[in-house]
Amino acid sequence: MRIRQVTYIEPQRTVKSGFEAKGVRLDLYVEDENGVIYNVEVQTTRHRSLPKRMRYYQSAIDMNVLSPGADYARLRKSFIIFICNHDPYGRDRIVYRFENRCIEEPELPFGDETVKVIVNTKGTAGAVNDELQEVIRYLDSGTVSGDFSRELEDAVNHVKSSEERRHEYMIMMLREQELLEKGREEGRVEGRKKGREEGRVEGREQGIVEGVQKGEARLAVLFGHLLSLGREQDAVRAVSDPEYRRQLYSELNL
Repeated sequence: MRIRQVTYIEPQRTVKSGFEAKGVRLDLYVEDENGVIYNVEVQTTRHRSLPKRMRYYQSAIDMNVLSPGADYARLRKSFIIFICNHDPYGRDRIVYRFENRCIEEPELPFGDETVKVIVNTKGTAGAVNDELQEVIRYLDSGTVSGDFSRELEDAVNHVKSSEERRHEYMIMMLREQELLEKGREEGRVEGRKKGREEGRVEGREQGIVEGVQKGEARLAVLFGHLLSLGREQDAVRAVSDPEYRRQLYSELNL
């Protein structure tokens, strides 16, 4: 599959599918000359609910595209593509591609024109073209092996060197919800400890509340320090590595 012309690109697009719906922040939203939609996400942490997440992204995009009262035929073909630095299925495949088909007649497509693709940068099984292999190699190890990966490297360096975009870069990489969950978990642990020490139910409940608040504040301070020091990669690693996060707390006396 080759795209001859890209007619619309929007990085970090936020999509909402309803009045009270959970918002979706898309890493990259692209439309080609035929109106086909491509949503590309870079997934650096493991999520047990990855397929359900892709399903939600698909539905949010569809609701965003289709105006109220419009015919369903106006829904466009779309690709939800997740690039992962791990293998979510353990089959060692480079590319996992999913389309809806009839179970009784596998050659019969459902016809909804939705495709989900997971690219596993650690995979070795399956043939991919040279361009995709070059991108995968760059995303996995940072190795520049051709003209396209060199363009990617130049673009990455430009973003990193721009002070104005540094915070946008970190917001994209760290995912606000993941930070909040990490902070809350640390806070709950500290809160339970405080509650047990006081030996009262009231103390435990109050300790959890105070611990959650303290954990969130501590995490925010940590990332503030790392940003000011230009240590973006340390901040990214701290999101998914609790032990490394504790080392940073100690190093920065937080």
